[in-house]
Order: sequence, then structure tokens, then C-alpha cells
Amino acid sequence: MIVLYILLPVLVVLFVFNCIVVTKIMKPTILSYEQCLKYEVDNNTFDKSVFDNLTFEKFFIESQFGYKLNCRFYDNKSEKTIIIVHGYTVNLMTSLRYFELYYNEGFNVLLYDHRHHGNSGGANTSMGYYEKYDLSQIVNWLEKKMGQNCCFGVHGESMGAATTLLFGGIDDRASFLIVDSSYSNLKTQLTEQVRMNIPFLPRWYINILSLCNKILFGFFYNDVSPVNTVNLIKCPVFSWCD
Repeated sequence: MIVLYILLPVLVVLFVFNCIVVTKIMKPTILSYEQCLKYEVDNNTFDKSVFDNLTFEKFFIESQFGYKLNCRFYDNKSEKTIIIVHGYTVNLMTSLRYFELYYNEGFNVLLYDHRHHGNSGGANTSMGYYEKYDLSQIVNWLEKKMGQNCCFGVHGESMGAATTLLFGGIDDRASFLIVDSSYSNLKTQLTEQVRMNIPFLPRWYINILSLCNKILFGFFYNDVSPVNTVNLIKCPVFSWCD
């Protein structure tokens, strides 16, 4: 009984600690539109004067998980479209670095904010687990607008690249995928990041955090494994990593 009284507070403290760590990952501080736009302008990644003169269709798509996704469609009077998928803690403004590359080649450009990012809803991110289904919803909207046989590709960066690969594993409608700096497996990725920030944690402790993540957010870290979807993808994939 004495041992139980000693262990119980320790277990409670550990559980609270795990919840804090897991929540910090899945509910990170998100950069604002202003911060992301300033970064792109300061680094001269696109011509803001050209971009400011373009009109776009702004709309929201209802996710199957009960929140709205903020989207922009830049109509280039084309039959081909590129969907650009941004990374972790930023928003669609960072996709502007690729905007001119595609728009100048005649593509329509569709930008959107991930769940829990930018002006989209969602209580937390999931590093690609739920985001892959959101991307399918984006494609549904595009097909309604352009027709079911429309030609489109997806360009994802960082977490957006992981989402792109995961999407390709469940949805074969894209004509091509471009994958910039995806992680191969979320568990592997977080093992290194957690140890960098909390060096006293043993490597195996990621399994406990993964279980806690399952309890709080509905999935294990190993459930987000872009590398395991590669063989399921039917369209061409161009991948690179900085």
C-alpha cells in the first residue's frame, strides 16, 4: 500500500509531463500571415508587385472532421492546376515562393491552410494523419470546378510533403506529386527532435509519448509513415531534400 501511495503521484506527474510534451508538438505556436509574408518578401522569394495585382477566389471547404479549410484559387484560364501544400507552423503565404514557377508556366494555383494553421480551423495538427484526408477534400472541390478528368499536381514542402505522399497512398487522382523535404516516418522524426530538446529522455521513451498521443489525438506516431505509402502511389513522384 505504501508503494502504491508513492507510485501514484509519480505516475500522475509522468502522465502530465507526457501530455505537455505531446500537446506542444500537436498544438504548436503558429506563425501569422504577416510574419510569413514578411519572411518571403525579405528573402525575395517572389515578386510581390505581380502577386498584389492578381485576383483570386477565396473560399472555405468543410473538412470531414468538422472544421473549415481556408483556400485560395488563382485562375490562370488553364486546364492544369497545381495544389501547393505548406509546412509545419506556417501558412499558405509560404507557398508563394513556388507561385510564379507554376503560374508563369500556365498553371492555375490552389493554395490552402492546413488544419490548425492560418485561417483554417482544427484544434490541433496531426503532421499528415488527418491532413491527407483534407487534401482529398480539396481535390473534390477542384474536380467540381474543373471537371472530374481535370489535370492537377500536388507540390508539398516539409509537413506538406509528408501530407502529399500520404495523400498519394489513399488517392490516385493526381497526375504528379512533387515532394520537398518530407520526413519518412513521424516516430523517427520526433525521436530525434524530442531528444534534442529533452536530452535526458531515453530513445525508447518515444513509445510512451506515442501512446499518449493516441489517447489525446487519435493516432500513434507510426501511423504517419510516408515511406510506407510510396509503393501505393500510382503517379510520377519527384522528390528531393535540402
